Amino acid sequence: MNWFSRLILISILILSGCQGPQSVAFQRRVEDEYYLSSGPVRYFLSELPHWANTSQSAACFRKESARFFDLKALRSSFSLSYEDALQLQLSFNQDLSRLKKINTSGSIPISQEEDLFLQVSEKISSKIKVFQVPTFPRVHLIWIDSIEEERRGALLKKFLNSEKGMNGFPILFSLCQSTAELGDWVSQNLVGQSVKILGYEMLSPYTDESELSTEFSTYWDHFFDEKQAVIFYKSSKFNKPSEVKTKKYTWKDID
Repeated sequence: MNWFSRLILISILILSGCQGPQSVAFQRRVEDEYYLSSGPVRYFLSELPHWANTSQSAACFRKESARFFDLKALRSSFSLSYEDALQLQLSFNQDLSRLKKINTSGSIPISQEEDLFLQVSEKISSKIKVFQVPTFPRVHLIWIDSIEEERRGALLKKFLNSEKGMNGFPILFSLCQSTAELGDWVSQNLVGQSVKILGYEMLSPYTDESELSTEFSTYWDHFFDEKQAVIFYKSSKFNKPSEVKTKKYTWKDID
């Protein structure tokens, strides 16, 4: 997907996400009838269509769809830092994923999404975050999508148990899988390993300056302490993913 195509996609995402309460309610009239929004819906961007729910860097189509937020409006309304705004989006999507699993219809009414948003925003205001940034002096962020599936488990076990791997706290992150999907994989393939995980719900079409971009990304320099040494790891078969933004940290090949 070239830059012009990405620009069109992001424009559609933003414009469709800026619909008024009546428009949103009309689209979901089966679940909500003519539900009148209490306000949070204005922070919701429309879900990506399947053909666009992809990572060009990882060359994958995602199985699950996340709810992305208008970070500019969100940060302005709640006076949130870039990290806190993404923590809110991450926490919201993890709770939303759990609700979808227990909802037999497979969809969640917009009114319920708004209630969930209010609950999660209160947690963030109270400094309750679903992703606790490790305080270890050295952190290893491992891009799991860059490792072929057939050797992923074995290679990660080898690295995590090596002297180099044990020298830093491991965080597995994915540009293709949700945090829930990644968690399921870890529980089956990395039994007994202590790792943190992050799915693609940490991406955003907004920069760390709340400017709308032509691509989804995460600006990692806002998450860690200045004194921490942070290293990104990937397979040598992949280039650095454009979704990962950093001016401070270096990349190394895991293989």
